[in-house]
Amino acid sequence: MGIPGLEALTIYPNDEGTDVIVGRSVSGRGWTFVQECIDGKNKKVKGYRRRLPSGSELWLLLVSGSSFASGVEVPSPNIPFDTYFDRVFFLDHFPHPAGKQQDRVVELPVKR
Repeated sequence: MGIPGLEALTIYPNDEGTDVIVGRSVSGRGWTFVQECIDGKNKKVKGYRRRLPSGSELWLLLVSGSSFASGVEVPSPNIPFDTYFDRVFFLDHFPHPAGKQQDRVVELPVKR
């Protein structure tokens, strides 16, 4: 269709006007892509920890879907990620049909 991340677009009338349903492609942007994002932040962990009080946990929030083409498959809860963060969370903020946001935060399993 010529728009990055757009896989399908359906427009049809309903009783209240028009519905538009968008199919978003996230193929190839799954576990490996999420690990690459975590790796980029892992490089900064020492600096982050220096700014925290001793004994504090360091959390990372990854946000997907803040733009149309930035979607990422929600990672499997069974595959742990390599990280120096104490906890890692994933938020898919992609707008879904009827203008509703998914806004679902999941905690990802981690290994150190």
